[in-house]
Amino acid sequence: MKNKNSVKLLRIKSEFVHLKNKKILIYGSGVNAKLFIEALPDFNIVAIVDRTRYEGSIQNIPIITWDEVHKNTADVIIIACNRKNFREIFLRIRHYGEIFNMDIYNFSGQNLSHPYYYADYTYEEMQCLRYSKQDLFDAIDAYDAISFDLFDTLVMRKVLEPTDIFDIVERNVRKYGIDIYNFKKKRRTAELNAKGADIFAIYKNLKNSLNLTDEQLSLVMKEELTCEKANIIIRDCIVEAFNYAIKKGKMVSIVSNMYLPYDIMKDILDNAGIKGYNHLLISCEYGKAKSQGLFEVYREKIGNLKCLHIGDDYFEDILAAEKNGITAFYINSSLELLKMSKIRKLLLNSYCFENKVMIGLIVSKLFNNPFILYNTNGFVPISDIKTFTEIFITPIVHVYMKKLLECLHSNSYDGIIFPARDGYIFSHLYDKYRKHDASLPQSYYVTISRKVAVAISQFNSNDIEMTLEKYVESNRDIKFWKQVMRFNSDDDKEILKESKKKREMYKDYIKNIGINTEKKYLFCELISSGTSHIALNNLFNQNLDGFYLGGWSRSELGDLITYIYCPEEKNNITSRIDVLEAVLSSPNPSASGIDSNGDIFYEPEERTKDEINMMLDMHRYIEEYEDTLKNIGKIDLDLLNNLMGLVDGIKLYGEAELFRKRQSIETMTMEKISIMRRV
Repeated sequence: MKNKNSVKLLRIKSEFVHLKNKKILIYGSGVNAKLFIEALPDFNIVAIVDRTRYEGSIQNIPIITWDEVHKNTADVIIIACNRKNFREIFLRIRHYGEIFNMDIYNFSGQNLSHPYYYADYTYEEMQCLRYSKQDLFDAIDAYDAISFDLFDTLVMRKVLEPTDIFDIVERNVRKYGIDIYNFKKKRRTAELNAKGADIFAIYKNLKNSLNLTDEQLSLVMKEELTCEKANIIIRDCIVEAFNYAIKKGKMVSIVSNMYLPYDIMKDILDNAGIKGYNHLLISCEYGKAKSQGLFEVYREKIGNLKCLHIGDDYFEDILAAEKNGITAFYINSSLELLKMSKIRKLLLNSYCFENKVMIGLIVSKLFNNPFILYNTNGFVPISDIKTFTEIFITPIVHVYMKKLLECLHSNSYDGIIFPARDGYIFSHLYDKYRKHDASLPQSYYVTISRKVAVAISQFNSNDIEMTLEKYVESNRDIKFWKQVMRFNSDDDKEILKESKKKREMYKDYIKNIGINTEKKYLFCELISSGTSHIALNNLFNQNLDGFYLGGWSRSELGDLITYIYCPEEKNNITSRIDVLEAVLSSPNPSASGIDSNGDIFYEPEERTKDEINMMLDMHRYIEEYEDTLKNIGKIDLDLLNNLMGLVDGIKLYGEAELFRKRQSIETMTMEKISIMRRV
């Protein structure tokens, strides 16, 4: 045995000699991890990450969590496990390798990050996506007893990973004056030490490590249970199958590996509307998990009935059930579906608590249905415009409003200006905020467009020449002013006279809506090169500061403008402006010009009545969901940018197909633009 170990140690040393000067992170805390550390005592092994152990050390190498890893922690990850599990673990952790720029090696010294190895899921691994909802119902028809796993099968949490709940608990208990640093680690360690016992035993273990009073400990446990309930939603499709089995007279059971005892679990199920089952078997009640004998208990209760088990864990639900003579039907968890989808790169932003909460919300909406990727080649189908709005639009609106309020609290303005049409919904949301914060300045929704801005901004012949150069093709001439800009003449002098007249009339317009051009205002734009801002700035006696989501290039107004996304940095938010403008608009068409009476008139409406009504519905969804996002805290700008870039990984159909087919007209050039392009 000693000689066998010596051979292993020598093999490890030879296979990893090329990593001698690298910082190494080991994944796994079992026998192989210990062998690796023993074989390479002079290597720079910085830490160990493990799926179940969050604390402690092995041979003085600390065990840490992914939350503690950053881009400079290590250069490579070594998967220290058996050969048969390499692929499964690689697919589980590869996004961490991408996030932290670390190559992932197996225990044989092979770089799994190389496309030759595990670039993606194989055809065989994707076979679980070949089943439809009807296949599940047909399977239920063929059996007498049907058992369901609970978490990630019948119900799911609105978080990315189950232990994210502990991070929420840590944040929430601060309201009681209880500050528990690294609660997730301590809570997980207490659970392991409880060895399958219930939550009460877990918290007895926690008391020793947290140094809390009995009252404080009780408050923390109460908060955990509250968070569990608040973050649980049913997986509609599986609950439908559950109710179908009951209706068909099957013996229906729930079999779960869980530390919550019967009474608490029953209460959770009742709240979720899951009732009518014959048995509720929970591992902590029997002191054994499914793979350790819980299915044997289940078999004793159902006798010789022909049974089917439905679950998401390959080892605990599928292999353990089959070992006990039970046919198993595998379904994917929402996280696994995300990893198999065209939007899996969303996981590259799962490097902090707030992002994980946000991604968890997204995943709970997109992948609630375990059959959602059936025959889609990985594209994520979205049938309702509400879901599309909440996921891809509202977070951007929320961040814009949050950053705007920060700007207003740091600076002094007499008022803020939201320009038509992109400022329509922002103006409405801002007025809601202002009702609860009297310190915020008055807002003004101002009708302006590039046509109006250009029409009032011709001060000399050079302005005319620059406008022609910017908006007119080389084979066109100054007649552009008559055709597009609604001037009565194509003579320079007459154009300048008309522009001055329009400018004076526009000044009267903004004064009539309450704006005082002697005072200091903030101009709030979506994504722009600053045409409207520059035009308005010429009318004010003080410079008009700007607050922009982004821009294609930095405006000539320079430091007057604050950008959320800097124009110098290429981003998906700016490149998908057509999508944002189609949603964040007003029911009115674009302003076309000013008539001789000083009244603003509009372009012909290019949108249908159905398209306008859909947009107004999207405004309502933004307003409703914006309140939900307030509870998340900080939303990362990189996450929003990545999310908008992933819009090409979805497929809009059903009700949402109307938005997919939308086209807009560029009013300066009259060019038709497809809103969703490739989607």
